[in-house]
Amino acid sequence: MKRLLIAIVLFSIMPVFAQVDSTVAINDSSKVDVSQLVRQQIELAQAKQEMQTIQETEKQDVPERRQPQVIKRITLASNNSSGLLEKFIFLSAAAIVIFGFVLLRRKMSEAKNKNEKNLKRNIQFLREERVMRKDNPNLKKIRFGLVNNTGTEELSEEAITYTAKKLRISREEIILANRINSYKMMNA
Repeated sequence: MKRLLIAIVLFSIMPVFAQVDSTVAINDSSKVDVSQLVRQQIELAQAKQEMQTIQETEKQDVPERRQPQVIKRITLASNNSSGLLEKFIFLSAAAIVIFGFVLLRRKMSEAKNKNEKNLKRNIQFLREERVMRKDNPNLKKIRFGLVNNTGTEELSEEAITYTAKKLRISREEIILANRINSYKMMNA
């Protein structure tokens, strides 16, 4: 978890350090031509100076319009805050993802612990020879009805299968109920 957090922090900081000056063009990563870099920087400086002189002459030709300083502050603030807003959104999304992973991991460990506790409890019951059984009340009525049935006739395999499907119980329960009935009749 710590590694994931460190990786997210590093990836969020990486774009700040990964910005490369677009004016520098290096053809070969192993060789750097310093004189060429100096020439390019000189040309860029001259181009910027020419652009500034052109802009100054255009400003002198166009009559001045006064713009309120408030608008300039708003535009400057919006330009500066866009990067900050993007970082905030990215960090909050990363925090939400991390929170989701932590929550999911806790839920999975709780479910695992619950299953393990249930298994240990069942093993303890088996060792103590106390088998916990959940009785279905509907099947309980059917079982009592089978035992209390007065019919002692010998059932065929097809009749047992048909009755078991009809009552939705196992065939062995019907056979057992039939044997109990036959012992009752013999002892009565």
